[in-house]
Amino acid sequence: MEKLKHIVINTPPDEKKYTNPGAGGDGAKIPIRDRIAHYEHLKKLFSNSWAKCEAELALSHSDKRGIYIEFQSEPGYELKKRSLENISAGIRLLNVRKIVSEEGQIEYATLFIPNDKKHVFLKNLMLMLMRIR
Repeated sequence: MEKLKHIVINTPPDEKKYTNPGAGGDGAKIPIRDRIAHYEHLKKLFSNSWAKCEAELALSHSDKRGIYIEFQSEPGYELKKRSLENISAGIRLLNVRKIVSEEGQIEYATLFIPNDKKHVFLKNLMLMLMRIR
């Protein structure tokens, strides 16, 4: 204490028991729901969107190497945006935007998924939904 003579503490310290601050995370506000049912719902929407894009690809977009999908949050909740991306598989988060509506703020995230990485995206989606608390 000789080194820090300029620091003076007049009151004794307040003792408190240790409390775990939690596991961390990004603090995103996420709605509580049945994860399996939500995954099946998203998988069905994704498969329908993929089929629609493939039909358009066959007609006029033969030079494209993947599809662009936009995800929308529920009003007042956030998307797990970074969890959607898988750079090593070429699945890229391209754009995030927020719009304020009467119900609350809505987030939109645009994702690019290469044609040959559909299965990787679905696997990552399932794993992500199982990790959400």
